[in-house]
Amino acid sequence: MQPPIDFFDKSGFIPHGYCLNWSSQLLWMHMGSDVLIMLSYYSIPISLLYFLYQRKSLYYPWLIAMFGAFILACGTTHLLSAINLWIPLYWLDGYLKVFTALLSIATACAMFWVIPKALQLPTAAELQAQIDEKTRAQTALDLAYHQLEQNHQELQTAQAQLIQSEKMVALGQLIAGVAHEINTPLGAISSSATNIQKFLQQTLITMPPMFQSFSTQDCDEFLTLLNTSLKRGDAVLSAKEQRQKRRALMSELDDDIDDSDAVADTLVDMGIYEDITHVKDLLKKANGREVLELAYKLSGFQKGLQTINTATERASKVVFALKSYAHQNNEGEQGLASITDGIETILTLYQGQIKHGIELIRNYSADVPEIYCYIDELNQVWTNLIHNALQAMDYKGTLTIDVERIDNTIRVAIHDSGKGIPAENMPKIFDAFFTTKPTGEGSGLGLHIIKKIVDKHAGHINVESEPGRTAFSVSLPITLTAGS
Repeated sequence: MQPPIDFFDKSGFIPHGYCLNWSSQLLWMHMGSDVLIMLSYYSIPISLLYFLYQRKSLYYPWLIAMFGAFILACGTTHLLSAINLWIPLYWLDGYLKVFTALLSIATACAMFWVIPKALQLPTAAELQAQIDEKTRAQTALDLAYHQLEQNHQELQTAQAQLIQSEKMVALGQLIAGVAHEINTPLGAISSSATNIQKFLQQTLITMPPMFQSFSTQDCDEFLTLLNTSLKRGDAVLSAKEQRQKRRALMSELDDDIDDSDAVADTLVDMGIYEDITHVKDLLKKANGREVLELAYKLSGFQKGLQTINTATERASKVVFALKSYAHQNNEGEQGLASITDGIETILTLYQGQIKHGIELIRNYSADVPEIYCYIDELNQVWTNLIHNALQAMDYKGTLTIDVERIDNTIRVAIHDSGKGIPAENMPKIFDAFFTTKPTGEGSGLGLHIIKKIVDKHAGHINVESEPGRTAFSVSLPITLTAGS
């Protein structure tokens, strides 16, 4: 056979229509069938191409492309069959069939290779089962998430309640001391007022006739005694010093004055215990005791009023400190506050426990600024640390408080001279519910809550301890605007 040179060479060939005797019915039947088959074949690759475009994640897309190309080639062969009825393009038709045959073989081989793998893919029912399983798992996961969220909210609520409970415990620890600090000045006020009332009633009755019986010299001596007592009214002697002064006066008065012990008590109460020559001369006179007694009662008025003023100021200071401590920021917002003022408020509330056996040393730097913070929560920090320090020392020792500015932070260090924290307890002191106190004396939440409050302020808390010295250091960033 002579090799073809031109796909479109028609020499020596006759159209296929001659074989059909140009029967119109037969021609149109063949042509119509071939054209319809060609159109159907052409529509299939177009549909496959659209399907591949819409579904880019299909398995084996190249196989679908090969199948589409094979169908397109088959449709083209039917197109040439219709053309060959009138135009004998047999060489082109032959080569197209060769190409279609090769493409069909390749597609068939690819199908045989793919089918075992495709059979391993899940069926629609299996896919639906997987979808249902994942849906159930997702539903369970959503339920677990909602339960976890609910538990988280409950935990936050419980934590807030624990913090409030711990604050109330700390406040309760202050009640006895605060009650004492208030009752003591109230008792002083009541006692002083009673004495003033009693002396006033007695003096108002006896003073007019007594003054009428006084000579000019008696009045001068009375005024000298009263002025001397009033000038020394601010002097405060300890019980030991009072006993020493009383014994010295008794020794000096014993030879010349009867009832020297009673006179000595009166003079010490009036603050007259130095250079009493004029007093001895006065007491030798007939009305000397009356002059001394009147001066003592009138000077007692001033002393009583001073006691009332001092007690009122002290009670007012304690009440103000208690009010500041109990202040609640219900909105949970930051406020501008002084760290040293907050510490001083707590020290005022603990004044009753501090003044009898504690040496208090304050080291406050002058350059410590006010900062934005959660004021009541920081007051809780100082309350717990100071209370723990006092307990560690058994209320006897040295309490040192340092407040200083270091770069952009404020450092507060609270030192005590107690027995210290055992080394084995150091890693656990900030753990919740860890306590070394006897049952009923501590919840084990104090230091844990302190650390959370300090963390909330983006600060740090450290502790160093050895026998005879423990120091808790709190470092807080200096924030000049709320929320920073």
